[in-house]
Amino acid sequence: MDKESNLTTKDLSYVTDIFNWNINCYNAFYHFQNLLTEKKAQELVQNIADEHKKACEDLLDLMK
Repeated sequence: MDKESNLTTKDLSYVTDIFNWNINCYNAFYHFQNLLTEKKAQELVQNIADEHKKACEDLLDLMK
């Protein structure tokens, strides 16, 4: 079954902003996770990075 999209240019712009915010956060957390030496802190920051990555994947799935 095909889904018909009724997204406006403004809607797409908003989704793009959300995606960009999440991918930038993912990249920053991923980078800083590699700088940490304490295992517990690395795991915590990696979990946060993973949440931002999942948000990006969810947005991409939504747009299919």
